[in-house]
Amino acid sequence: PYLLGLVRTESREPADRVRVDCTRVRDPWRDKMLIARAAIAAVIAAFPLISSASARVGERPTEMHSSLGGYLAGRVAHGQHETDAAALFYKSALAKDPQNEILLEQSQFMDVAEGRIAEALEISRQLLKLQTSHRIGGLVLGVDAAKQGRFADAGESFKLAASGLVGELTSTLSVAWTKYAVGDVDGALNEIDGLKQAEWAQFYLRYHKALICDLAGRQQEAGRLYERAFRGEQRLVRLTLAYAQHALARGDRKLARSMLEEVRRIDEPRTPEEDRVVTKREEEVLQLIADGCSTPE
Repeated sequence: PYLLGLVRTESREPADRVRVDCTRVRDPWRDKMLIARAAIAAVIAAFPLISSASARVGERPTEMHSSLGGYLAGRVAHGQHETDAAALFYKSALAKDPQNEILLEQSQFMDVAEGRIAEALEISRQLLKLQTSHRIGGLVLGVDAAKQGRFADAGESFKLAASGLVGELTSTLSVAWTKYAVGDVDGALNEIDGLKQAEWAQFYLRYHKALICDLAGRQQEAGRLYERAFRGEQRLVRLTLAYAQHALARGDRKLARSMLEEVRRIDEPRTPEEDRVVTKREEEVLQLIADGCSTPE
């Protein structure tokens, strides 16, 4: 506080009256001081909004007087994991600046987190008007279409999400699964093969190809892909469980047992419940495989 000359409140003055003590700040700090003061002033301006972020769920936030105040309050609420309050703050700010892409994105994230899919879909459409290759917007619309069984529409929406390396990867895999959903197994595999990605991404491509081949009954090709994927990454529970299920379905109980031992080895070092790798759903699958391995031939 001595070096930066931060804002301080005089004890004999009202709390909303503040002054800046710069008398002891040296000249080399002046530029940094201006930035610090501006940031503090913004926080103070938004303080009434921020303080209500920790209010009870359902309590309406203080009326927004600027999009900046709503954005800052939303960030604080989000940081406190109060997504419902954050969504209200972002929406209030958005009402004052409806074309602001940052506010639209933040509102979209909060709506998805709170399960307000109808609102998230509407914002996703707005984002795609502003940016035709908006990754999250395309994914949200694609997932909704797939859930309704409109797989062709879902595939087109997923293609809109192909921006950047990660976007291309997720978009391609999503389109491949929509093709599998309509029975086009070869089209799904060709979709994945057509993506030229770095070596780090090859694991994901092989894993999803293995899953598609497995579900399509192409056991030999699936086994080859599972093996290659497992050699490249031996610490992922879902891959190991999928490989174990595949082995058990083919009657290779020895391989299935070795995969189960691998899962337990991965999960063993994390003794506290919150630090475990295996989820409850994966635990159920693990038990089913173990039961299948223990049944008589």
